[in-house]
Amino acid sequence: MASGDGLILRVKPRGAALTLRQAGGIAAVAARHGNGLLDLTTRANLQVRGVSEARLAAATVELDALGLLDADAGAEGRRNVLASPLMGLDPSAAGDIRAAVASLEERFAAATALAALPSKFGVAVCGGGLLPLGAVAADIRFDAGPDWRFALRLDGEDAALAAATPDAMPEVALRLAAAFVAARRRDPGLRRMRDLVAAEGAAAVCGAAGLDGLVGVAPPPGGAAAHRGAAPGIGALVLGDGTTVLGVAAAFGRLDAGQLDALVTAARRAGAAALRVTPWRALLVPGLSAPGASGLAASCADAGLVVDPADPRLRVAACTGAAGCARGSTPVLDHAARFAGLLGPGQAGAGIALHVSGCAKGCAHPGAAPLTLVAAAGRYALVADGTAGDEPVAAGLDPEEARRLLKTTLRWDRHP
Repeated sequence: MASGDGLILRVKPRGAALTLRQAGGIAAVAARHGNGLLDLTTRANLQVRGVSEARLAAATVELDALGLLDADAGAEGRRNVLASPLMGLDPSAAGDIRAAVASLEERFAAATALAALPSKFGVAVCGGGLLPLGAVAADIRFDAGPDWRFALRLDGEDAALAAATPDAMPEVALRLAAAFVAARRRDPGLRRMRDLVAAEGAAAVCGAAGLDGLVGVAPPPGGAAAHRGAAPGIGALVLGDGTTVLGVAAAFGRLDAGQLDALVTAARRAGAAALRVTPWRALLVPGLSAPGASGLAASCADAGLVVDPADPRLRVAACTGAAGCARGSTPVLDHAARFAGLLGPGQAGAGIALHVSGCAKGCAHPGAAPLTLVAAAGRYALVADGTAGDEPVAAGLDPEEARRLLKTTLRWDRHP
């Protein structure tokens, strides 16, 4: 995938898990073959940035040797499955969803008949527990209930439509995806499942998928399990079995190879064996003792990573800007770091207060934010309680003017 700073190599961990060897290998690939920068994405992927055409083959060989690549690009593109990042580890979850998630990944990767699926079309499986998926969006979603049946939801319809067992989930999801592909052949304007639901209704989509015999009656009304905040799970989290998980974030989802390598080295020293990747642009290090987590947190902080859930940078969303996007014209990440300092220490778990976008697309935070700064040609427009594409309340601000406006005229305490 091309970007403003070279090619991007996407690493899509299976089951949201990476061994420390794999994570260290990704850091090495970024240092040797890229520009040394990596992104954590909202789809629980890692991206190695700045790879040149000349280094692409070598980088691909090394990632493949680590067991991180699919058979082909099509298989990788279809394997879009998000799951609760603590699956199989959290005793407070409804159950262990790892087998169902693995089956979903395998079957979508193998489903060549679904080649026409949009690149971002995905499935989410939430097992509940301490870190549920909350408001994470997906075209098809399954939420665990207390009876180990999963409420089926489609994007664009809040109500549960049916209930499926873990064994049935892969087939249910595949049939729904096939129904979407068929509908898209009739209407190429359909971009995602929410468009089809808006056009035909969720019940009609399920009917076209032929789910009779695969699903049961929908559970009683109730929303998906929720979490608080923009980046849940940062800092130390004690599980029901007494072990500790350390959540580590990178400011605005961007870290360098040295930081990832430092995390891997310190995690190994603390007794960890693996990492989990979250859709909140963060990493989890499970299997720690309390002293081990404390030592690891100190090492991560020394490396410039975020381990304090009240860190104001967690409340700011920002894209790569001019440094890595052809659409960008402004050094958004540098400015976002300055703007974040205006927030001061925030409430642990507070949501996004500020979105700094390099253009009107708003990729870093597609939804509305209390405050959004939209860059164009080195200047900013300010949007209040909206998205990057909405009408601004002020425009033509240079970075210093934007900073002063944020500092002196906006009441941050209205956006806890």
